[in-house]
Amino acid sequence: MTRTLQIAALLLVAVILAGIVTLVMDGGESVRLGAGASAPAQPIAAASRPLPAPETITPSPKIARPLPEPAPLVTSTVPTTPEAPPGSLPRIVGGPGISPGPLVTGVLEREAPKAPEPVAVPPSGPQWKTYSQVVVIGAGIMNLGGRKVQLDGIIVPASGSTCHTAPDEPGFDCAFLSMQALRQRIRARGVECRLDTVEHVGAEPASCRIGQTDLAAWLVEQGWAAPAEDAPDEYRAAEREARCAGAGIWAAATRPDGCPVRQ
Repeated sequence: MTRTLQIAALLLVAVILAGIVTLVMDGGESVRLGAGASAPAQPIAAASRPLPAPETITPSPKIARPLPEPAPLVTSTVPTTPEAPPGSLPRIVGGPGISPGPLVTGVLEREAPKAPEPVAVPPSGPQWKTYSQVVVIGAGIMNLGGRKVQLDGIIVPASGSTCHTAPDEPGFDCAFLSMQALRQRIRARGVECRLDTVEHVGAEPASCRIGQTDLAAWLVEQGWAAPAEDAPDEYRAAEREARCAGAGIWAAATRPDGCPVRQ
């Protein structure tokens, strides 16, 4: 118990001594600060002092950097060729980046040039052509999309001529009836005509057909046209049949001799 009291007394003395030392040190620092505050401040003559010279910055020297070494060039190796026979040299087509072709050691044979293809020459003269836009504008006259044609090899009734379908009936305009008959035959069908490549002024004579039917011969058979002087024999035979039948413009005409008896 006595030893414990001794230790406590020593600790108390140490604490007291530490406090005294702290007070002494704080008092000396206060004395120094007070002495510094009481000293008068000396004026600074800014104008009398020269300004310091600006510092000169020396640029650092450039250091040359070495360039990177280029990549090695990759080339295809050309295979060694065997010795060629006397009188012939091998032909090798190749180079860097190109694969060599097959080795040819013999003599190259050249192909003969091909003959030029013949140029198709358009046929000259009248040619058959199909027309879809057909308008009958008169007796034996048609408008083929802006090109007018008249059926060749026939003579159509003149405008104003009178036709009688029977001896005791009134007359009608023969040209109008002939035009109507051709309209009924064509209707909306396409017509094939044989025309020149050069267009003519006005209505040009031409042969026209629908399939295998000759339109000029058909008008003669129906009695709405007569064959021309230079018409083929088929047209004249068709006219005789129309006269014998009293068709069209021959309705009121006298029948020619040798016609078959009507049933």
